[in-house]
Amino acid sequence: MFLKTLHPSAHVVWVALTPETRALAQKAAQLTRGSVVDKRWLGGTLSNWPVIKRGLLIYKVLSLYHVLIPDGLPRYKRLLRWFKGWQKIKKPTILILFNPENHPNICREAKANCIPTIGFIKTTKSLVDFPIYLNSSSLTSLYTSTNALVKAIQTTL
Repeated sequence: MFLKTLHPSAHVVWVALTPETRALAQKAAQLTRGSVVDKRWLGGTLSNWPVIKRGLLIYKVLSLYHVLIPDGLPRYKRLLRWFKGWQKIKKPTILILFNPENHPNICREAKANCIPTIGFIKTTKSLVDFPIYLNSSSLTSLYTSTNALVKAIQTTL
């Protein structure tokens, strides 16, 4: 029901900070034309968006020129760790989190910025707005639920 209210220009960000869920989130982000955060969540990403946006712009510019410099650019390498999965330089419209119980700061930050969150969780106590209850340690159940969520997002976007 909630996904039907998404605007076609919505920016979906998939947050998967564990090695087991990275590939799944990357594929889901690709299919939904969204972004993925798979290495590290920078504290204040949503609260301090103008600074993050400037870092994304610098990353995009440096990514065009880094191959021309033989030694590489140290700043580009640092920004690559943080922003590699961001496809759009746009504030997220919705966050989808794998294992949000391990990352309560992300949920609090999204809530403070009025950004709805969807999370794959196994406990009844949840910080996300729209929990999807499942065995989040089972890749089969994560794959099935993610696939259904991707199809729902694709129909609305």
